[in-house]
Amino acid sequence: MTARTNYIFVDHENVSLADTDALNQEHIRLLVFIGANQKRIDIDAVEAIHKLGQRAQYVRVSANGANALDFHIAFYVGRLAQQDERGYFHIISKDKGYDPLIAHLASQEIQAERIDSIALIDFVKATKNEAPQGASKDAQQRTTEKPEEKLRSATGTKVKAALQQARKYFDEYLCAENTSKPSKRSTLKSSIHSFFRKELDTSQVDRIILGLQTKGCLRFEGEKTVWLIAKPDR
Repeated sequence: MTARTNYIFVDHENVSLADTDALNQEHIRLLVFIGANQKRIDIDAVEAIHKLGQRAQYVRVSANGANALDFHIAFYVGRLAQQDERGYFHIISKDKGYDPLIAHLASQEIQAERIDSIALIDFVKATKNEAPQGASKDAQQRTTEKPEEKLRSATGTKVKAALQQARKYFDEYLCAENTSKPSKRSTLKSSIHSFFRKELDTSQVDRIILGLQTKGCLRFEGEKTVWLIAKPDR
């Protein structure tokens, strides 16, 4: 099965483009929306479009109007969601007016998010190195958060998806006859990755593990997995 396509819609009236190097992947589609009154496009946007070739495009809003660009993005999200039910849709904008649209998409079981920058997309974050020694206090504290705290830090859509996937993995894999449960954190990650046909990125796999921990299925002692086997709640 082919990898899930990630569609990235950039509200270029609201945000500039950065961290576009991570987008040069086969499963990425980039749409940069330009306002009717925008006379200039920053060089990062031009370079990103050039690098992605046919996997990226500009969408120019043809006329002025309140929220005109927002409505264009909503239209393209709806059309592509109809064409690709497995797609993941990322709206890059600081405009929280998109959030009701994201909530509605989630109610239709369409995976979508609105975030402030490309750098905050999970698979983009996964390409960056972990915080080095001497990192900020906040960065160090994040590594010691409890599973439920880490899970709550994700958006509602991501939490819901992680818990559903954790239950699916538990029901269809761990509860199957003659299944040996992974004994280490690394083998658990590999097992989940294989179970979902290698369609998930590292952050999604980590959230599934957090979901299993939060529901009392397991805990870790260092890298060792200790199975408690409580069935995840629906």
